[in-house]
Amino acid sequence: PTLDADIRVGGTFKLDLFASDGGAKVITGKYDLLQQGHLIDMTFASDAPGERTNERLVVRFDPQGSLTRLTITLSWDGSPQDQQALQRAWKARLDRLCAGVELATTADLDR
Repeated sequence: PTLDADIRVGGTFKLDLFASDGGAKVITGKYDLLQQGHLIDMTFASDAPGERTNERLVVRFDPQGSLTRLTITLSWDGSPQDQQALQRAWKARLDRLCAGVELATTADLDR
């Protein structure tokens, strides 16, 4: 994938994703609120047919002693029938993220 991003409140991003079958889709969005080390609030949509539109992703980072609690909230203007597919897709993404963090060293996290 390729990403072009202007990471600031009001800034936009464009993510080009390529599927294993050779297909592609573009996700575009905007950063609505950013609080360094605490909060990312963004809206986005995909150009792929049948994809959800106007998704909102809020990521919160809350210190818990030497750990950090990560809370992710996702909402969209789509049908409730999309909910299970959406949950499966985000669970897979988060599982990959967790696997990467578990294997990371402190040096890897500083990049």
